[in-house]
Amino acid sequence: MINRIRAGGALVARAVPVVAVGALFLGACGDGDGLSAEEQAIAEEWADELVRDSSDDSVIAIPRDEALCATEKVVAGLGAEQSAAYLAEDLDVLGDDDLVYPEEHARLMARVTDECVDWEPLIQADIEAGGIPTEQAACVAEAYAAVAEDMMYNDLVGLDIEDVIDLEQVAIDCGVEF
Repeated sequence: MINRIRAGGALVARAVPVVAVGALFLGACGDGDGLSAEEQAIAEEWADELVRDSSDDSVIAIPRDEALCATEKVVAGLGAEQSAAYLAEDLDVLGDDDLVYPEEHARLMARVTDECVDWEPLIQADIEAGGIPTEQAACVAEAYAAVAEDMMYNDLVGLDIEDVIDLEQVAIDCGVEF
């Protein structure tokens, strides 16, 4: 699942695992209004788990405030019982390519994640850290961010994300040399 595009040995993009992790638990930004104490506790724990998962070297770190705003909306949409069940499974989307969510849960997670997380600068910074020049990194990040919701959805329901975006073609179009 972790797709890497390399140019002269340098990592071009790690957006696929980023999107997968983000889609697992994120939602639209909010301040927790309307959540019960139980739901808020679940959202807080889920956000903490997301931040821990995104500290893995193969994934772009998601800021805690974006993770929390997102998990609050996912919990609000799924309810305490379903959210707690997902959290209790301690799912690591990077290590479980067979994980498939129900379509309605996946759509909610993907939609609200895309609303909450500002993917483009996160992806661009990570690509640049891999040694790719700023202009090319910005081009790749823009392309990935434009389809992040659909990539997340496909990943969460077990479909191929390359049905949404041709990772190699993006690199070529952005002038990344292989």
